[in-house]
Amino acid sequence: MKHREYGVVQRVDHHGRTAIVNWYRTYTSTDEPVPQLLYESEMSVYDLKDHPDFQYRPGTVVIRVANFTGEDANCTAGQ
Repeated sequence: MKHREYGVVQRVDHHGRTAIVNWYRTYTSTDEPVPQLLYESEMSVYDLKDHPDFQYRPGTVVIRVANFTGEDANCTAGQ
């Protein structure tokens, strides 16, 4: 895995101890400020580990504070 790639767990099979993970690449251009979906994979939950930059848990509130586009370009958080 390259340093610009990360996975987001979509679903977990608790009995089978597997997870469906969507793999993304972070964007580097401000022309298109969205992550690129690379692929989806099923893997063992024992092979998963925390990303050093993204450490969220279920129930964590996440707010987007940058890279708004279109009609949202001039909005501030909370509006």
